[in-house]
Amino acid sequence: MCEKERFFEPFYYRDIMLDQFRKGAKWMAMPIPRHDYADYEVDIADDVPNQDPIMDAPSCLKYGKDIFVNTNGAGNKLGFEWLESMFGDTYKFHAVNQKNIIGHLDSHITILRPGLLLTYHSRDDLPACFKDWDIINVNAEKDKKTSIYQTVIDSRIQDGDFENTVLVVNCLSIDTNTVVMWDHYKTETAMIKQFEKKNIDIVFVPFTYSHFFNQGVTCLTLELDRDTPGGLITY
Repeated sequence: MCEKERFFEPFYYRDIMLDQFRKGAKWMAMPIPRHDYADYEVDIADDVPNQDPIMDAPSCLKYGKDIFVNTNGAGNKLGFEWLESMFGDTYKFHAVNQKNIIGHLDSHITILRPGLLLTYHSRDDLPACFKDWDIINVNAEKDKKTSIYQTVIDSRIQDGDFENTVLVVNCLSIDTNTVVMWDHYKTETAMIKQFEKKNIDIVFVPFTYSHFFNQGVTCLTLELDRDTPGGLITY
């Protein structure tokens, strides 16, 4: 990840990974970055130094066999190249280079179902492949005003990128007709009506301090292992 404070985070999932490995799953991991830039010439044009491959998982958006990867803010060009070199035979990778889309993609775009997006960006600001999709537009101003007053107290538990994170977009799509959102968006009637027109139900759950932590629903869930009607899916 781009933050050195999260260097040991993968160890939280080690037992899950080992269990799946014993069941025949393949286990691949991007090389852990050094985060040592003392003798490295940092290019100011790169948000994340291009010293080692770096790519936060939320900077990637998977849609079938297509994976959209944002190299601005929480990943770098080497990270994109590593992903493409390792998995390019299976997936088609698309670099997202929009200047107004910085950091984790799940706070900019959520794919609700094929042909339908949730976003606060205008159609013209989206990657070209989404230009013909239907869009549920949300108002980002309420989130942004709340985020402005947040302070990074501990970067180990907070995502400090308040400027580029809009939590209302960061919902969890359970299926093509159900999403999970924080319950303080119950008052967003204009947004809710748009969901209703698309026959999508919203399950509201409480998380009072979401803006302090700067965490959306997908930030606090990790579907490494889940039961589905079609059987067990492991990521």
